[in-house]
Amino acid sequence: MPAMGRAWGTGRGRAGCSLEPTENVACTSIHRMDNLTHTLAGVLIGETVSRIAPQAPSGLAPRQRRGLLVVLSAVCSNLPDADVAYTMAAGTRLAYLSQHRGYTHTIVGVAVAAALVILAVELFMRWRRLQPSRSDRQAIVAAVVISLLLHLALDFTNSYGVHPFWPVRNHWIYGDAVFIIEPLLWTCAAPLLFLLRTLLARLLLAVVLAAALGLSFGTQWIIPASGVALAALMAALLYAGWKAPPRVALACAVGAWLAVTAAFFFGSDSAARRVAHEVAQRYPGARLLDHVLTPMPSNPLCWNVIAITMEADRYVMRRAALATSPELLAVQDCPDRTLDAQTSAPMRRLAQPPSAAVRWIDEYQVSRAEFPRVLKAYCEAAILMRFARAPWIAGSNGRWAMGDLRYDREPELGFAEMELTPRPAGCTSAAPPWLEPRPEVIAPVP
Repeated sequence: MPAMGRAWGTGRGRAGCSLEPTENVACTSIHRMDNLTHTLAGVLIGETVSRIAPQAPSGLAPRQRRGLLVVLSAVCSNLPDADVAYTMAAGTRLAYLSQHRGYTHTIVGVAVAAALVILAVELFMRWRRLQPSRSDRQAIVAAVVISLLLHLALDFTNSYGVHPFWPVRNHWIYGDAVFIIEPLLWTCAAPLLFLLRTLLARLLLAVVLAAALGLSFGTQWIIPASGVALAALMAALLYAGWKAPPRVALACAVGAWLAVTAAFFFGSDSAARRVAHEVAQRYPGARLLDHVLTPMPSNPLCWNVIAITMEADRYVMRRAALATSPELLAVQDCPDRTLDAQTSAPMRRLAQPPSAAVRWIDEYQVSRAEFPRVLKAYCEAAILMRFARAPWIAGSNGRWAMGDLRYDREPELGFAEMELTPRPAGCTSAAPPWLEPRPEVIAPVP
């Protein structure tokens, strides 16, 4: 079995977040699509609906209607993350991992949330003695439903995943296309700087745009060419917001958002095909189970990869840096996203020389028979398997730890890792209904 190379301990994650297993886990939001992106998307939806939805002569005043739609959309674009309240109440890392992006991130959850929000808005308007027209109500419904669904769509775009079709289909699905914090998406909201109604809102957006520029030129994760491209896009969209009619400016913003997303999905498809080709060439006996793909910020040409394979009776994960177009940007010129850092998982360094497209970094191997034994003995492991897409286990002297290699960036047990304890009675009742992303390692070996 993979042995512990050091004593495990809990540490402090990025931004000083406490990662003690029994402590509050709200800080782990750094590992999902950031709520700033969700908010900007919601404001864009609210402004767009307010400008294009028909407005009757009677009904809400234009100023009231627009303000209501923008606020509603901004709130609803974040509402599915209300499940963090449950995970905070539970107070454990395992509760966060198994329940975040849970029921509130499903079509059923969106339908329930939309009904409750629309009812609350209706009661609010009656309390304020407002007289909305039929078209006002239709615009409200559109803004609420689109914003809630957009939250699920944005969460789908990264490698964390969602399972939106519960209870009909409980599988996780992964977009593997967009980095969790993507300054290019913030930039797409630039026309709002000239469209938002209040000075405070415009100042806040200006801070966000300045942060996007700062990240582009002040961090080693983004190459200078990407920073220049971001600055050019921002300048063009600011000009559109300044000179173009509001509907045209909003169309430019939404179009840019869709174009950026499409570029990353195109890059993801290219990366997936290249990974499959590289694995088939370098490891001809391997069966590729999955590939976890994460782009570098503002750069659809550079990707971090976890290739998950089954090789005879061995379960293997290999990490690599990948360039989708090495003729434009070789993998050696891609920025490094800490793939060389020490991990909690017992990884073995690979000495293979890199090609122009792929640099294999390290690997994890374990007997396929180990997982069923550990899952039978430790109920936390069985529950964590409902979340872990790239699971690893390691043990020594009767102690076992488990984690998800997607988020393993430190030698201590961090965001998605834990030391396992013997099965307490009734523990399996806490298991969520979503299916395990890695069913291949669960079934007992004959």
